[in-house]
Amino acid sequence: AVSQAELGVSRVPGVMSALTTSLALGGTSTMRVTFTGDPAGLAAGLQAQGWQVSGSGASLRISRPSPGGTEE
Repeated sequence: AVSQAELGVSRVPGVMSALTTSLALGGTSTMRVTFTGDPAGLAAGLQAQGWQVSGSGASLRISRPSPGGTEE
């Protein structure tokens, strides 16, 4: 799941790298993303892939909806 998340984020245009820096099973993990461009563009690219995005600027919180329709 972690590798799939990193791969999905890395496919957003402008993303140079996506690496999980802290893994918290059942909690909130941290991913460092190197991105060239406007942070709003990163948020839009993530949303286009189905991620739910909150926050702004250099710190975004992303999650995928669970199959039941609620956030994980």
